[in-house]
Amino acid sequence: MGDWIAGLLDGAGGGLADLAPVVIGALVLAVVVVAFLVFGAPRRDRRRAAARGDGLFGSDDRRSAEELRRAAEASKRAGDLAAAASDLFRAIAREQAERTIVAVDPGTTARGFARRAGSAHPDHAARLVVAADDFDAVRYLGRPGTEEMLDRLSALDRDLRTAVPVLHEPVGAGPR
Repeated sequence: MGDWIAGLLDGAGGGLADLAPVVIGALVLAVVVVAFLVFGAPRRDRRRAAARGDGLFGSDDRRSAEELRRAAEASKRAGDLAAAASDLFRAIAREQAERTIVAVDPGTTARGFARRAGSAHPDHAARLVVAADDFDAVRYLGRPGTEEMLDRLSALDRDLRTAVPVLHEPVGAGPR
């Protein structure tokens, strides 16, 4: 087949070597088109990812922020303050993801979330770090939850639900 194409191109006054960059470019373009047809357009839909519940601090928890709040309240009534604190922190993170303020990608840690959310809500940055530490304490260190911890988390959740995030300039944006 290569000989046949070369024969056609020889009649046009040029060799196959002269058209090698064009042929390679056409092949690369063909691969991109086929990949696009097979896999579709790239998407970054954070609302849909948040609704799926992907990667909320190492779990496959698919509950909404409101469902997590109800679960936290039920755990508190049952006396399981550690579970209540864990669910309440997850509700805070889920709310921020549902509002597309902070992306909570798979692998995001509680501290990583607190840093991102603190950037969007600088007035609450220190409280977010304390909340992340509370979450880590009950979730990973096995410490008991406390009423004081739940009060802090509840107040932070309430304040963040009505807080207006700070919008940052995109990286690389310069003066106009």
